[in-house]
Amino acid sequence: MAKNNEILKAALKYADKGWAVFPVSKDKNPLVKNGFKDATTDKETIKKWFSYYTGANIGIATGQVSGGLIVIDVDIDENEGKFGDESLEAWLDENDCYFPDTLTATTGRGGKHYYFHSSVPFGCKVGAIENVDIRGDGGYVVVPPSIHKNGMYYKWDDEDEEIASVDHEPDVQFFLYESFKNTVSDKDKFEIPKEAGKGSRNDTLFKIAASFQSQGMDNESIFASVKAYNLANCKPPLSDEEVNKIIKSVVNRYEKGTKQVEVPKDLGKTKASTKRKLKKGSELMQKEIPEPIVYVGIGREDPILVEGTCILSAKPKLGKSWFVLGMCLAICNGEDFLGYKTKKCSCLYLDLETSESIQKKRLIKASAGEPIPDNFYLDTETDNLENGFVDQINNYLEQDPDIGVVVVDVFQIIRSRQDAKNKENEYQHAYRDITPLNNLAMEKHISIILVCHDRKMVDENDPFSNILGSTGLQGAVSQMIVMFQKTKDDPITVAIKGKTIDAQPIIYTKLSEGQWELTSNDSAEMASIRKREEFFKSDIRIGIVKIAEEGDFKGTCTEIIFKSASIYPILADAQKVGGFLNKFAPYLKEYDQVLVDKILNGTGSKIYKLHKISIKGIDSIDEGIDVSIRKQGFTGII
Repeated sequence: MAKNNEILKAALKYADKGWAVFPVSKDKNPLVKNGFKDATTDKETIKKWFSYYTGANIGIATGQVSGGLIVIDVDIDENEGKFGDESLEAWLDENDCYFPDTLTATTGRGGKHYYFHSSVPFGCKVGAIENVDIRGDGGYVVVPPSIHKNGMYYKWDDEDEEIASVDHEPDVQFFLYESFKNTVSDKDKFEIPKEAGKGSRNDTLFKIAASFQSQGMDNESIFASVKAYNLANCKPPLSDEEVNKIIKSVVNRYEKGTKQVEVPKDLGKTKASTKRKLKKGSELMQKEIPEPIVYVGIGREDPILVEGTCILSAKPKLGKSWFVLGMCLAICNGEDFLGYKTKKCSCLYLDLETSESIQKKRLIKASAGEPIPDNFYLDTETDNLENGFVDQINNYLEQDPDIGVVVVDVFQIIRSRQDAKNKENEYQHAYRDITPLNNLAMEKHISIILVCHDRKMVDENDPFSNILGSTGLQGAVSQMIVMFQKTKDDPITVAIKGKTIDAQPIIYTKLSEGQWELTSNDSAEMASIRKREEFFKSDIRIGIVKIAEEGDFKGTCTEIIFKSASIYPILADAQKVGGFLNKFAPYLKEYDQVLVDKILNGTGSKIYKLHKISIKGIDSIDEGIDVSIRKQGFTGII
């Protein structure tokens, strides 16, 4: 059970974040008079509460009182038949949406809390979709390290993960507005204020744009009206750039399929036929047509990346962003990537999901601390395909014509809206989005990598079928790269298929500390690798070797632990020490020159003899460890 001082320490930490804290019982009932309305960031009050209510859990009031904290509460309970995770994934799949990486907690019942920030106020909605609730103004959640009445802890999945902003995530905005749009009564409809000052301008303009759109106003009128309000009523007015950003976040994703979506004029119409001259195959054979540029895999029949459009797809958290980041840095430096030769050129990485602080941390790891090449470009904002994306890339290419690879992470953010009015299906929608990118890639001889998400289920026999979206996406692009993993201990498999790639390469890889390594799919070899890693990482190993270095030793596992206390404490029980010696005796001999003999005494217990073999040139465990690690190619394990 979490100790009261641990609870208090966590509560004060949350107060430092600007989260309003109050104590709750194991049944999630508030323990203070006015419940979540008493929540505060005042540390003295928090100290008094948690000193008085010993054993209390931590409640956080959601909404504006905690800096615009929004929590999407996904209820998962197999015994009660609640599968909110499946409901949410089905909704996201159906609406062609995704949720970005953000701070996430696992609840005491095994559910999930997804944390977001929003400058726009949202209330609470129970049953936004089946077994999924929204906690905003007027609500609260229980946070780690609280303990549920069933005895299970609330835990952060990754406490260092930053909280994503709803303001920059159109799909999260769409989910929230879809959840609330049918619950607003006439008396709750937004009334346009006469004036908006600092602190309320963004929120007011967002609501005005959403209100106008819900009334059926076209995009052009929305832009004109909101800009006019900004100039006349905002004190002081926001910049045009900021206003455009606010309006676009509404008109692009607030409500799908509305009439104001810009649609190509020729969509669904039949053009007059054009008389074309017959072209002979023999004439084609006489033409000098250059081969597509290979960016990764020069000189091979199975390259990883060639010019054209490329979908890179995988499940969340598998390392898609790390993969394209490592590839881009290798290309910029002209270095091999996973053993494949690269064409040195500039790369543009449009990272549209993460903050600059996360990007900086990733760059440090991916570059292994080396300087970032000057020809690597990184941006966090871009227009979508309906509002000038292609023109924007052409502008970048004018600034640096050597850009050969453009990464869009993720593709969903720049996609256009499906035209429901003209009954455009997903297949047509996919081709409409990919066609201008294909034309751009062919004209400029560049590779455009579109990072996408996988479906929930992975088909090992055809991993390409797991790409989220229709077969239109798969048919339209030049190439596909799919990453998948059977279990967390297996290698990450990278499968490649393309129209201009003769072979279909499959690469087995491993991501460690931001660096990609080639590995093997051989199960016996993988088991051997994992066993060696377990050996090298063990503190028991170091204690055993330190004891042997002091001279021959004989005793039980308990006596080994006692002996280690004054040398290098072994923090394990006798059973684990015995298991380690039985499992790794050959490794101790091979890598550390320690012989282990096992003797059964009359009582049935085991006595172990440890003897250090003296080898010239290796005088200590530290040097011996270094030699043995280098021998096996391990780095940074200890």
